[in-house]
Amino acid sequence: MNKLVFLAFAFSAASACAAQVDRVIVRQQWPWHEGIQVEYSLSGMSGPVDIGVSVTRDGLSVPVPNAALKGDLHGVRDAVGSFTIDPSALFGGENVKTDSLRIALTASDSPANIDEVLYKIFDLSSGKCEDVTRAQILNGEKGSYETDYSKISPGFSTPLSDVLIWTGVTNNIAYKTTHLVMRKINAANKVWQSGDLAGTLTSKAYLAPVCHVKLTYDYYIAVFETTVAQHARMNNVASTSVSALPRNGDGVNIDALYGHPTAAGSQYLTLISQEHLTFPTNTYVRDVGDSTPLANMWKRTRNAGHVYEFTLPTRAEWEFAARGGCDGALYSGEAQTLENVSKLAWHYGNSGGTRQDVGTKLPNAYGLYDTLGSVIERVCSVGQLSAGQSEAGTQEDPYVNPIGMRNPIWTTTTHNDPALMGGGGTFDSSNGDWQDCRPCPARHWVEWWKTSPTLGYRMVIPARADGQWADHPAE
Repeated sequence: MNKLVFLAFAFSAASACAAQVDRVIVRQQWPWHEGIQVEYSLSGMSGPVDIGVSVTRDGLSVPVPNAALKGDLHGVRDAVGSFTIDPSALFGGENVKTDSLRIALTASDSPANIDEVLYKIFDLSSGKCEDVTRAQILNGEKGSYETDYSKISPGFSTPLSDVLIWTGVTNNIAYKTTHLVMRKINAANKVWQSGDLAGTLTSKAYLAPVCHVKLTYDYYIAVFETTVAQHARMNNVASTSVSALPRNGDGVNIDALYGHPTAAGSQYLTLISQEHLTFPTNTYVRDVGDSTPLANMWKRTRNAGHVYEFTLPTRAEWEFAARGGCDGALYSGEAQTLENVSKLAWHYGNSGGTRQDVGTKLPNAYGLYDTLGSVIERVCSVGQLSAGQSEAGTQEDPYVNPIGMRNPIWTTTTHNDPALMGGGGTFDSSNGDWQDCRPCPARHWVEWWKTSPTLGYRMVIPARADGQWADHPAE
């Protein structure tokens, strides 16, 4: 219990918009209570507002960390609101003595995206979805968060101007076992560089060439690699393991994720020379019965009242999300050294030769974990960057939605680019080492029917109101 001595309080109110802070009341329970409750009233509101909080003690400004505040602070629409201040997080330590404490509140217009659904939480058994908005994260309703990427770790940097990472997602075991957390990736119409932009190439990885790419849509991607427990739950099997899939086995092949295609005109052949396999497409996900996780999630969300078409990310979707806005060898913005890689990734050198629990390394600026190292992730992409195009996209003429069609044609004789992603095998040095942990596609080829103890996956869904993928063919 924190022991607080309050000798003086003073309050001020200011405004940077039409809304005005009219009244501020500070309450503390007796005897000593660890939370300071602040109540306020507003007038002149024409839309949602954000409440700014500044604190001074003995005339000196006190930085107010995110962890110190919780309550009605962002996207406020009611004329009366309240929040709490945690003095331990504010001042550090316990037995805090607060002399001449002054609290000042300001009101400003909330940003236009304050109600954006930034995270989705799916119950893997029922298919029910909980939408988590930007305001909810900023108001501390879901636990800890960070808006400054450099505070994730000293030396971290990102070119992203809008950083909001739900760091508290790692504290709830349900999000790695019985539920699936997905984060929105705002990728629409951003031109970026794909491929191996930096880093030391080893003989164990063959990385994609550099080119410019543009996606025309946003999407949601899983915060964690699919765990053993999540994969089992989607297949109606009980498990509690939060290791990235697979734990003790040979991983998953495409067939195990999508099932056999049954739509008219599809081919399911033995893939002898020159024969084609023309799945998956999203249409086929609906036809495969209850035997695959992707089909099961489609049906469960449908039964829960809203359909979401779960699938693997395309190569471009995976890489854009994995980079977290950075164009270097590491999404942290740091140099590619063993020490820096090991803060982000489980690899053969630091994993003890075994798979590790997801979410135990540091995230990228989108709040995604383990996009470097850990298991290699399957993607729904093979072939060239775009049908009929060479690998030479430019800033002025980028590849648009490369491998955007979710109906690739695979053959045993022409496979130019990856059927898997990520680098740095966790338990077999022949699969990669720390130098291969980079957020760019690996050009290794693993046939759709094969499994490997290094292969896992994470899922994507579209950021569309109908939950369905739009037709966005490569241009």
